[in-house]
Amino acid sequence: MPIVDASDPASWSNAYQIGYPKNRRVRLNYDRAAMLSIARRHAEGLVGALGLIDGQSIGLTGGGFGWTAEELAKLLPNARIITTDTSSWVHAKKDLPATDNYRAAIQAAGLDPDSGEGAALLADMDDGGPVARMTILDESLSDNVSRNRVRGAAGGTLDWAISEEVLPWLADNECAALDGWMQQIASNVAHLLTPYLPNKADSPEPPPIYNWKYPASPNDGVVQKMWDQSWYTVDNWKALLPNGTIVTVGSFQVF
Repeated sequence: MPIVDASDPASWSNAYQIGYPKNRRVRLNYDRAAMLSIARRHAEGLVGALGLIDGQSIGLTGGGFGWTAEELAKLLPNARIITTDTSSWVHAKKDLPATDNYRAAIQAAGLDPDSGEGAALLADMDDGGPVARMTILDESLSDNVSRNRVRGAAGGTLDWAISEEVLPWLADNECAALDGWMQQIASNVAHLLTPYLPNKADSPEPPPIYNWKYPASPNDGVVQKMWDQSWYTVDNWKALLPNGTIVTVGSFQVF
């Protein structure tokens, strides 16, 4: 069972807490207005790190509302891009606007979303469209039926299957299983993730504890609270997933 429940909206809110650039007092979570710039960096980083080229077929696993897929489509307009996610919350919300979220965030910052600065911020954040603009397939890849549906959507074997910040929410055995399923649908497999950061390791962290690992060895060891988790078996991703490519968020280094 995953260590983080992706169908619980609180999991997404806890993972993403972002001050809106035009007024940092307005705090957004996993919201389109806050995340598109992050998705753009992810897309640009993946193209550069993996050498993705236009015309390829690319599958994003755990792609949420498909924002990175949107940005990839801008960079690679002739690519066939498939997004999958199994979160019931994502599928319940993907076709709805985010207006109520934005209004609540503006009000929480002490502003009126119907007048003055608050109204200007709301207009800047919200274009009235749904949070997802790409098709999100509800596919786990865990059996041949699911994998065949993804291959069908992609028109055959994918050039790349890429998980997007999924592994830190899964136990080690689940990470290995997902990597194996992805290997069956694509010629190349990569995992985009935030690596273990020693300078933040002793910071208070609300439960659940995410699956933090170094990209590869050698490393300086992880704190004991990681080894205390029954699902934690190794402290670097390459040891767990030797056949996958690891790409780190931020630096977009490849391992």
